[in-house]
Amino acid sequence: MDAYEFAKKMEIDGEKYYRKLASEHNDQQLKSLFNMLADDEVRHYEIIENMQSNEVRYSDTDTFKNVKNLFRKRLDEGKGFDIEVDNLEAYKEAVDIEVKSAQFYHEHAKKTEDEAEKHVLEKLASEEERHKVILENLMEFIEKGKTWVESPEFSHLEEYDEFTQRDNY
Repeated sequence: MDAYEFAKKMEIDGEKYYRKLASEHNDQQLKSLFNMLADDEVRHYEIIENMQSNEVRYSDTDTFKNVKNLFRKRLDEGKGFDIEVDNLEAYKEAVDIEVKSAQFYHEHAKKTEDEAEKHVLEKLASEEERHKVILENLMEFIEKGKTWVESPEFSHLEEYDEFTQRDNY
C-alpha cells in the first residue's frame, strides 16, 4: 500500500470513528463536535485523493473557530458535559489516532521534494495536531467542569492560529 492509499484509509477510519462517537451521544453539541471532526477527515481524504492525481491544493476549514464557539456557548450556558468514564477512554484513543496522523504527515512532508505537496502535508499535520488539542480540551472540560474557564490555559487552540487565516477569531 502506497503512502496515498495509507493516508486515505487513515482518514476514512478517522471519519468512521468520529461518526460513531457522534452517534453515541444525545448531546447536540457533542454530536456537532464529532461531526465537525468527521467532516474534516473527509476533507483530508479529498485533499489526499487530489494529491494522488497530481492536483495539489489545500482547502480551509472553519472547524477550529466553530469548536471554540461551541465550548464558549457551553460555558455561557453554565453547562458541563455529562459523560461516562468509558467515553473518556474513547476520546483518549482518538487523541492517539490524531497524534499518529500528524506524525505520518510530518514524516511524508520531509520526504517529498515537491514544495506545494510539502506545504499541504504540513497543513494536514497541523490540523491533526489541532484535532488532538480539541479532544484534550474536551476531556479537560469534562473532568474540570465549570472551573475550566477559570484557568489561564482556557483555550489551547490559539497557538495554532498562524497556520491558517480562516481560523482567526
